[in-house]
Amino acid sequence: MDLLNVLKFITGVIFLGIGSYQDLKDREITSFLWLFMGIIASIFLILEYTSDLFYLIVLMLIFFLWFIDIKYYEKYIELIFFITLLILLLFTNEHKFLFVDGVLLLAYKYLYRFGAIGGKADARAIMAITLLNPLYPQLFTNFYSNREIVSIVFPYSLEVIFYAAIINAIIFMIYVLIKNIKNKAEKKLNYIFTHLYENGEWIKYQTPFIFSMLIAFILSYFFDFFYIF
Repeated sequence: MDLLNVLKFITGVIFLGIGSYQDLKDREITSFLWLFMGIIASIFLILEYTSDLFYLIVLMLIFFLWFIDIKYYEKYIELIFFITLLILLLFTNEHKFLFVDGVLLLAYKYLYRFGAIGGKADARAIMAITLLNPLYPQLFTNFYSNREIVSIVFPYSLEVIFYAAIINAIIFMIYVLIKNIKNKAEKKLNYIFTHLYENGEWIKYQTPFIFSMLIAFILSYFFDFFYIF
């Protein structure tokens, strides 16, 4: 097993674990957590893909830009990043998956802005994971996939989101249902799995998605959904 792969796993578990604790305890996660995770991920990127320095610079700038308040100019800078990624794609022969991950980093920010990703912490966490693992990790099992091809067709961070969405639905829908049964909630099928019934009122339950992301991240190191390819 590659040492760098193990270090990436440990890094992801530590930071997502801390984020999960903060989310479950206070329902608020410090932004510095993802900033530090991004810094460590950037060091790993430089060590692993030294020959793709221009790609790495763009990826890191896209990520770290979100921690600087530049307001009006941010969208124009992101457009420049996207154009730069396209130019690199045309003139770089190796590691095409870095282009895909760069586009994803931009996409996650816009998905958050349009409300498709519920919280800023969720968006920053999945961006940090993208930076940490631009390529599918080596599994801790005997399964193996063509990692570069799969990383282009269905990038690794999307697999983590896929797992996390399933885990989140199973764990927290059951939790909400049990809680509502205990609270003797009114019979409303459209609320019973997604809202908590408290003091005679239905309150939308905001699931701590970072915890589901942590479990999904761990699972992804043991089972690759696309190993059959």
